[in-house]
Amino acid sequence: MSINQVPNLMKYPLLPQVLLAPYLLLSCHLWAATSAPQPTEVPQPQPAAKAAPAQSSNTAAEGPQGNAQAELEPGTIVIPKEREPSPYARSLAREAERYRQRQLERASKRANNNSVQAEPQPVTEPQPVTEPQPVTEPQPVTKSQPVIEPQPVTEPQPVTEPQPVTEPQPVTEPQPVTKSQPAIEPQPVTEPQAVTKPQPVLEPTPSAKPAPVIESSAIRPAVQPDFNSAAVLADESRQRQLLLRNSEDAGPQSPRNIDSIAGFNPQLFSLAPPREQMNLCNIHFHHNAEHAGGEFGVPAGLGRKNGLGGGYRYGGQLSDAERTRVNFQVCPGSGGSLQSGDTIELHYVFSTATVGPGAGLEACLNERSKNPQLRVESQVLALINDPNALDFKQLTRIDLRRGNYQAPGIPDFTGKPVEYRGSTTGPSYNTRPSPYQVSWAVRPKVAKVSIYSLAKWCKANPFGEIKAHGVRNLVTDPRLLSPVAP
Repeated sequence: MSINQVPNLMKYPLLPQVLLAPYLLLSCHLWAATSAPQPTEVPQPQPAAKAAPAQSSNTAAEGPQGNAQAELEPGTIVIPKEREPSPYARSLAREAERYRQRQLERASKRANNNSVQAEPQPVTEPQPVTEPQPVTEPQPVTKSQPVIEPQPVTEPQPVTEPQPVTEPQPVTEPQPVTKSQPAIEPQPVTEPQAVTKPQPVLEPTPSAKPAPVIESSAIRPAVQPDFNSAAVLADESRQRQLLLRNSEDAGPQSPRNIDSIAGFNPQLFSLAPPREQMNLCNIHFHHNAEHAGGEFGVPAGLGRKNGLGGGYRYGGQLSDAERTRVNFQVCPGSGGSLQSGDTIELHYVFSTATVGPGAGLEACLNERSKNPQLRVESQVLALINDPNALDFKQLTRIDLRRGNYQAPGIPDFTGKPVEYRGSTTGPSYNTRPSPYQVSWAVRPKVAKVSIYSLAKWCKANPFGEIKAHGVRNLVTDPRLLSPVAP
């Protein structure tokens, strides 16, 4: 590249100086290298070449210094003088040098700035003053503060501390103590159910034997507690508040009003299969109906700690003869004896586990299936003094069909069952949620059953049931209820 080509670079004013300056420097160096005269070596004369002086004279005549070169002897090396760079090239070189110096100054300033910025950063070393910010570690105290919020509630609620007494209320679990009843253990002989089949023979016998008892029309005064007292109402409100507080992450609960479809508990589970595809594992009953609605919407009051005395009663009419009281004990328990006119809710419990009829909820589980699907078929009954009414033994008889234990005596004339997702029941869950998931089918109409047949059933049955169970408070908060299909 010649020096004359360098000015053409100025035709590109938009090139950044960072790219233009090195190119100018390279151009100057190339020009200096190409414009300088190259030293020429005069070849040594050949022995036979005598005309060499003539050639040198010719070449000398052609060059600008021909006379001086003509006087040189053969073999002499001629070193021409170095040509001085043009003023324009020198100005370019000076500009390039100034640019290089500016770049060096800028680089040193950046380095100084970076070092200055890095030096004050050690000033951040006193930021270890933030190390005492582990004082924020007591902030976990704020985590316990949510515990403090309920504590003011629990302070007046030492009653909740005795609620662990409700935990031992799994004294309902000692119902398997009924397993220890010698009369019950041999009754697994009823599992072959050849014994249950002859039970139809008992149909004529109940009407014959209890008939003489009808003449005992003695009526014992019924002692009814004041369920509308301020203390009882306050205790009911407290129990409901505790249940809601303890059921923050719980699934849908039972019992409920079957006439209401409201409910928006977010935890849903699949409904259990039809009872024909499951095994009957337990039958028990509660004094008064746990559910409300249908023909059993009359409140009986708030139950005591064992749940007796609460629930709902049959709202229909009974004749004086049907209400005639009996003078013998009927399934006596801590709440006393049942009487004519009382209401009970009968529960048929089914399980998808491979189990047979037995006592308590434990009969619905086995070692290989600790979390089977459960279904409860519910039927509300009114006890009447009539030996010709429905036989409780026939309602609860057991049969083996297609390899599954079934209860063929479940009434099919008491209306279409209301099905919903819920839980197990019982008074032990008045202030805490039940963890068991149950598919419910509650029939809306009441059937009348002979009180004599119930008295006999409590004396001998394959489930170890000898008395009525208490009821759980009706669950009314929609946050604890599942939606019911209309």
